[in-house]
Order: sequence, then structure tokens, then C-alpha cells
Amino acid sequence: MTNGVLILEDEVLLARNIAQYLEKKGFPAQTAPTAAEALRKLRKKPFRILLVDIDLPDCDGLDFYRVIRPLYPHMHVVAMSGRTSSKQHEIAHELGVQTYLTKPFSLAYLAEIFQQTLEPGQNIAGAE
Repeated sequence: MTNGVLILEDEVLLARNIAQYLEKKGFPAQTAPTAAEALRKLRKKPFRILLVDIDLPDCDGLDFYRVIRPLYPHMHVVAMSGRTSSKQHEIAHELGVQTYLTKPFSLAYLAEIFQQTLEPGQNIAGAE
């Protein structure tokens, strides 16, 4: 069994707001302000979904995904950034990032994306 959503975002207030919204929508969520903390949480228990900011204080979010992708190949990844770089979007797509969002984005839209990643009859924790 896996955890729900891991939110890798260095803006603590934003991460907390996203997590609270997702929890209300039935998506268990945890936050990590750095890639190092996210890796510690992933090692304890895998997550179904990773929401990763591209611009992190300790590394580039896409580099983080490049490192963890072979370890967690079934984790759905949504990248987010405050920048609208088409090159960044292209790199994310080439790496296998399923969704790329530009901040600010609608939390309702984010929850919809997460719901679509699940198979019919599944909940976020992976149980039938």
C-alpha cells in the first residue's frame, strides 16, 4: 500500500494550503519543503502521486524526478512552476512528467487531475 500525495514545495504556506484542500477532497497528502525531505518520506513509504515544484532551494525539481523515477516508476508526477518556460515544459514531458502546471492554478483542477490518475473503483491509497 502507498501513501497518497507527496507535495514537494518550498513555499510552506502554499504547500499547506494545497495539502489541506486535497485532504478535504479525500486525497491524503504530506508536504516536504526540500528534495532531501521528500526523499526521506519516499524511502519510508512510496506515494501514488508526486506534486513537485521545479524551483526548489536544494535542487531542480526535474533533476529530483530524474533521480527517483527508476525507483518509483508507477508514481504519477505533476510538475509545477511559477515560470512559463516552454523549454522546461518540454524537458518535463521528455522525462515522463504526466502533467505540467503553471502557478497559480486552480486547486479544483489539481484534484480533478489526481482523480483521473486513479483507475475506476480505486481510492488514493491504492485499495479497492
